[in-house]
Amino acid sequence: MTSILTSTGGKLGLDLDVTDEDICMLKGVREGYRIEEWNSSCPPDKVVKAWDRLLFVNDQSGNLGKLVQMMQVQGMLKLTFQRPTELKVQLQNEGGIMSIGLSFYAGAAGLVIAEVKDGLLKKWCQENKVHIKASDRIRTVNGLEGSPDELLRELQTSTTLELDILMWQ
Repeated sequence: MTSILTSTGGKLGLDLDVTDEDICMLKGVREGYRIEEWNSSCPPDKVVKAWDRLLFVNDQSGNLGKLVQMMQVQGMLKLTFQRPTELKVQLQNEGGIMSIGLSFYAGAAGLVIAEVKDGLLKKWCQENKVHIKASDRIRTVNGLEGSPDELLRELQTSTTLELDILMWQ
């Protein structure tokens, strides 16, 4: 988890993914803004980057809309981020149905998992004692890091699947 205290004045430069109202996840950070100043002066493990999840603003939690609203206040901001856990999943989709409930939008970062339904992924989770849940993300499919449409196409057309899934606890 990364906590930062920003100085007052100016825009933050956080590029937020607004796909999932339940979490506030960064697609990236913009150059020339306060967050870049923070990143250039903080220890390497405190650098804010893409795929980090914003958990708290001034020690208060909330959904995407509430956190964005809280960042609009004047004065000092204490932002607390969480890094995702990266999970590599390999599946053979030979005639089986890989049913994952997915929601995605143009411009989203990865594929948002809405639900893990009965199928190959759920079976893999049970066998490996892993809990993939709603709001986790499929970042890459077979090494492809592309638009949601490209990832979904790769997911649908491949029999051997290597998924890079990001999870936040």
